[in-house]
Amino acid sequence: MHPRGITCSFIIVNWNAGQFLVDAMASIYEEWGSDEAELIVVDNASNDESVPAARARFPKATLICNEENLGFARGVNAGLAAAGGDLLFLVNPDAYLLPGSLERMIEFMNSNPEAGLMGPQVLNSDRTLQRSARHRPTLGRAVARALALDALVPSLAFPDHGHTGDVDVLSGAFWVVRRAALAEVGGLDEGFFMYAEDVDWSRRFAQAGWRVMYYTDAQVVHHGAKSSQHAPSRFFVEMRKADLRYWRKHHGAVPTVAYALVLTIHHLLRVAAGLLSGLVPGRRSSALRRIRRSRAVISWIVRSAFGLRPQDIQ
Repeated sequence: MHPRGITCSFIIVNWNAGQFLVDAMASIYEEWGSDEAELIVVDNASNDESVPAARARFPKATLICNEENLGFARGVNAGLAAAGGDLLFLVNPDAYLLPGSLERMIEFMNSNPEAGLMGPQVLNSDRTLQRSARHRPTLGRAVARALALDALVPSLAFPDHGHTGDVDVLSGAFWVVRRAALAEVGGLDEGFFMYAEDVDWSRRFAQAGWRVMYYTDAQVVHHGAKSSQHAPSRFFVEMRKADLRYWRKHHGAVPTVAYALVLTIHHLLRVAAGLLSGLVPGRRSSALRRIRRSRAVISWIVRSAFGLRPQDIQ
């Protein structure tokens, strides 16, 4: 099935993914055509049955079991260090390949040697399109997001997902990385425990002269988008912390402060919208959840501004 002369490694970072992990691994072996693919699972101290199930079903897979949750970036880097392939496939544990997609991705990377990082078309569980590519963050786009203008004009935030081409950012649901590019760019920045590492990595590939490409002729299904909207406030705040760390790393202190101000206004507007939405019968519960998340972000930004936790945006 796969072209000769190229080696591939598949890396999955797992944390309590349950049956999703087994399904992801099964789709890789099915698409590869045998159980001889180099498949590496890095487990971040899961306490469910995902690792025993994976070990029992796929004994030839390599399992790296951490004693604590080291985060996504450190987990990926551990997998990259153990992998030997020319092409490195980084697969979320709640994602799986659709038939024929692996072969097409390999052929695409063979035909586009300047592509250092590639992402296939990502679909939700119901096979609707999941936006997995987006524009690089700017203050203008942050203002558009705060005012919900990107909901009216999606092109402000997202490129055209109907065509193959270069993009600014690829989400980490499914990446294909060229070994030669990785040698120049390096692994994920482990300062990002979770979130924003995809924005940072995509930018670094582009800065090193490698193309970051979205490829529509190969598809994967990613279940994660549905659960993220119900993420606890703590994880929502972690996303904003990661955003600010990205801004500080790539833009410096003054733009980071400006972004933090826009972010504060954004969430003040969301609190106001939530209060109004809560007046509508049947919407009170979801409105309260959104209000709690936005209040948590505002609280963290205010505390950081007064110097109580300056390390959060370093």
